Amino acid sequence: MKSKYFLLASALLIFNMTLISDLEVGIMNNSHSELSLGKVQKTQSIESLNLAVNFTAYIGARIFGDESFSTAIGSDNSIFIAGWTSTSYFPTTANAFNRTKSDSDSDIFVARFSPDGSELIFSTFIGGTQGNFGDGIVRIALDSNDNVILGSYTSSIEFPTTVGAYDRIYNGGDFDAVITKLSADGSELLFSTLIGGSGQDSIINIRVDSSDRIYLAGNTESSDFPTTLGAYNRTHGGHEDLFVACLSSDGSTLEFSTFIGGSQWDMNPKIDLDSAGNIYIGGTTSSNNYPVTPDALNTTSNGGIGSLPGEDLKGAELTLSKLSADGSDLLYSTYLGGTGGEYINALAIDSADNVIIAGHTGSSDFPVTANSYNPNFQGGFWENILADIFVTKISADGSSILFSTYVGGSISYEFCRDIVLDENDNIYITGHTYSSDFPVKPMYTLDNTPPDNYYDDAFVSVLAADGSDLLYSSFFGGPGYDGAFEITLDDNDIIITGYTNGGLPTSNHTLVSEYGTVKSLFVTKFSNSTIDFTPESSTTTTSEPSTTDTDSNQASFIPLELIMFTMVSLAFYVKRRKIT
Repeated sequence: MKSKYFLLASALLIFNMTLISDLEVGIMNNSHSELSLGKVQKTQSIESLNLAVNFTAYIGARIFGDESFSTAIGSDNSIFIAGWTSTSYFPTTANAFNRTKSDSDSDIFVARFSPDGSELIFSTFIGGTQGNFGDGIVRIALDSNDNVILGSYTSSIEFPTTVGAYDRIYNGGDFDAVITKLSADGSELLFSTLIGGSGQDSIINIRVDSSDRIYLAGNTESSDFPTTLGAYNRTHGGHEDLFVACLSSDGSTLEFSTFIGGSQWDMNPKIDLDSAGNIYIGGTTSSNNYPVTPDALNTTSNGGIGSLPGEDLKGAELTLSKLSADGSDLLYSTYLGGTGGEYINALAIDSADNVIIAGHTGSSDFPVTANSYNPNFQGGFWENILADIFVTKISADGSSILFSTYVGGSISYEFCRDIVLDENDNIYITGHTYSSDFPVKPMYTLDNTPPDNYYDDAFVSVLAADGSDLLYSSFFGGPGYDGAFEITLDDNDIIITGYTNGGLPTSNHTLVSEYGTVKSLFVTKFSNSTIDFTPESSTTTTSEPSTTDTDSNQASFIPLELIMFTMVSLAFYVKRRKIT
């Protein structure tokens, strides 16, 4: 898959109100603001919002597409952030593995913050030289000791590798996949290895099991991508295949590696592991011969042959596959979708090993269930794209759809970017929407208004574990472009990452660019310590997708607090000016 979007970025860190740059900027302050909302009818609900900001930072970076940053939560609830940057001004810390950016186009960065955002524990570069494109999209996971595992890709022929690693030689093509393990304190590269063939190879998703083995999923155009004896499929199928691989915890051994794909484009895999170590792989395909099993929910594609990669959803179909823990057997595999096209963005496994997938669909005939929160396609048409969010739960054996629902408003451009499950298997989803009538069970709306159909807002929503009800849903945004693309839970809190071009009413901030527009990436933490989604009675109610409904049937309410807000600033052009 070819390179996508490139933005020039500001290089700035404001940390504990200390300015470390010479770029023309405005700043956020640590003042507190408050919003309160009236009571609303909810099965589970909250009382008010006291908005408090105690951490604010801009960190300069360069962005690839809209998924350049990844987060993970440490055992002490510290927050790890990884991405990539093109600026040598990016802040690093004493004793970090590498404090100097390479001379390639971009480097990976990794940073660790204290749980309340008051301390930058470490920040480091990782990268190589002599690459045409540098180092790209990064995914982060933690092992049992909070060591940092990074999945990415590189065009740097001198990307740092370690003695004893599986592969230390760049394999050719525009990109090789890379897996790197960094110590928990950011000071040492524990291992680093390349994985690839002679074409383009990139890692899209990673997981770590209880033995600290690392599972990788990605895209490859390489017919000579390394596969292993006994793997499910050792033959590359078409333009771009999915690959799934397992790397030993020390990075020395490729325990298994297999292709999965048809004759066209198979891409964007999302993976998770069930309790037996089997691997679920959700993807998007334009192949009409993607491998399926006889007992599949759908053995043929409804979308036809599409034009992936691209913006047009038509022809793109979802795939869901289950691979044995040793990578040798395809336990089940199915198409899933309607006639309008789908794209997957998230996958998770619940406590019963059922699989939940989410993304966006242009299909009014997407397979939904009658008992779901919303079985009705909301439609809308925006820039030749029809899209509602879908959330679907499939049984562990792949035999049935337990629920499937739409979530959306009347403007089509809305996407679910990520999901996460809580201990009760409730489903937290986040993304962005242009729909002013996106369903809301209001916690709050930070600008007190929905998006105006020309600009998007981020959202955070929670579906009941059985998909029958929207437990809460809220906009998160200002007057411009806002969106979220990742959501994580720690012991008590909700953490989202996303983008904004300003106007979020969390603090008084401005980033000034004389010649171009500004976008910022953010990390935001909301207190979740008192949220209880346990139904208040044994009666199950199914809510209609709607906006606020207030009447005398009111439940108890609880506070929600914004306890951290971190900004990562991006600008097309920034005027340099000495700041004194």
